[in-house]
Amino acid sequence: MGVGRIGAAVQALGDRLAQGVVGKGYELACERTAETGAGIVSFRKPDVDARVIVRRLMDAGVLAAPRRGWVRTAPHFYVSPEEIDRVVELK
Repeated sequence: MGVGRIGAAVQALGDRLAQGVVGKGYELACERTAETGAGIVSFRKPDVDARVIVRRLMDAGVLAAPRRGWVRTAPHFYVSPEEIDRVVELK
C-alpha cells in the first residue's frame, strides 16, 4: 500500500470516527486538523464513565481503552468505514 496511502487512510478513518462521536454529543480530547489528526481518537461524554463505554465496545468486539476518563481508539488502515460507523452506533 505504501506509507502515504496508509497515512491518508488512517487520517480519514480517524476523522470519520471523530465526526461521528461529536455528532452524538461526545467531546474530543483535542481538535483534529490535517496537521494534528492521527490514528488515535480519544473522546468522552462528561456524564458517562469511559470504562462503561469501553466495556460496551469490547463486548461488541471493538478494541478500545479507558485513559484518564477518555475512551481511546486507534483505527488503522485495515478497518473499513462501515466498521467505524458501527463503533459510532454502539455508543
